[in-house]
Amino acid sequence: MAEAFDKDDLPLFSTVKEAAHGSVRVDNGEIIFTPDADYAGDDAGFMVEVKNNGETESGWVEVKVENVADKLEIIGDRLYLREDQSIVFNNELVNSLLRDGDGTAITLKEINTTSSSGEIVNKDGVFSFIPKENWYGAAEFDYTAVAADGEELSGHIYASFAPENDRPEAEIFRYDDGVEDREVQITVSELMAGADDVEDGDNISFGGIHSVVNGNAWVDENDIIHLRP
Repeated sequence: MAEAFDKDDLPLFSTVKEAAHGSVRVDNGEIIFTPDADYAGDDAGFMVEVKNNGETESGWVEVKVENVADKLEIIGDRLYLREDQSIVFNNELVNSLLRDGDGTAITLKEINTTSSSGEIVNKDGVFSFIPKENWYGAAEFDYTAVAADGEELSGHIYASFAPENDRPEAEIFRYDDGVEDREVQITVSELMAGADDVEDGDNISFGGIHSVVNGNAWVDENDIIHLRP
């Protein structure tokens, strides 16, 4: 390539192509090579085709790209979860929120929340957020992360917990005053007194009698349950 000059001792070239570990272009007579993001090494370069005395010659131009320490970068700040789902800030989750172009390990130094909807625990250096049972809604977190080279970065996380449709719960109704061969009567309201639903509170209704053991049962028009042994 060094021998390819015109009569004014200026190098001649027609095109550049086949870049490795980057891209190359010609701009106003200058060859501009841009290395790939986060690449560093001695294997970068590009091919140049030169016209000299009517013939085309080609040559490979080697480019050495020196390593530069990359800064920590926030690449995510949103988490979407379900009701009763804990957040475990393990390596996989941290790496989905933060990025270090040098590939060094990233860990959370500390994390806090002003939300009263759960608590943060630290087990063996791994932080977790454990929400209260049946809670759903939004929670926010402030954290400080540290890379293996000691660089620190602070950030904020928004977490959204979607509700689950929990099953209604009912207490076992026990009647201890029954007499042999005599009918027992209880009201629907008495039976439903201990029933509850997370989403609807006590706004639930009686669904009927589905099965009976050792007798017959029915509900009359006044919402009284009759049990005849």
